[in-house]
Amino acid sequence: MRSRLWRGSLPKSGMSAVPSKTAIGEEATLFHDYALSELTFRQIRNTREEDLAPFALRMDVFAFDGSFLSLVIDASQAACDGLQRRHIVRVNTVIETEKPL
Repeated sequence: MRSRLWRGSLPKSGMSAVPSKTAIGEEATLFHDYALSELTFRQIRNTREEDLAPFALRMDVFAFDGSFLSLVIDASQAACDGLQRRHIVRVNTVIETEKPL
C-alpha cells in the first residue's frame, strides 16, 4: 500500500526554507542538517504514462551546506503486514542537476 504522499493530495502541498523534522502529510518527515535551509518541496500530479503513482514529491535543493538529507516514510501496519527480510521496498527517483556534481 502506497503512502498518501504518492497516492492522494496532501493538505499542504509545498513549502520553502524547510526546517529539519518537517512533517510532509501524516506519513513522511524530512530531516537534514542544513545551516541555512535552502530546500523546498512540492507535491505534484504525475502525468506521464510510465508513472505508476498518481502523485510525486519534488524537492529543490539549493546551495546544500549539510552532510545529509533524508525522507522518512512511516508505513502503515497494513503496508507492513507480511513483509519479511526477503522483500524489497522500492522508490523510484529522478535526479536532475543544473551543473555536474
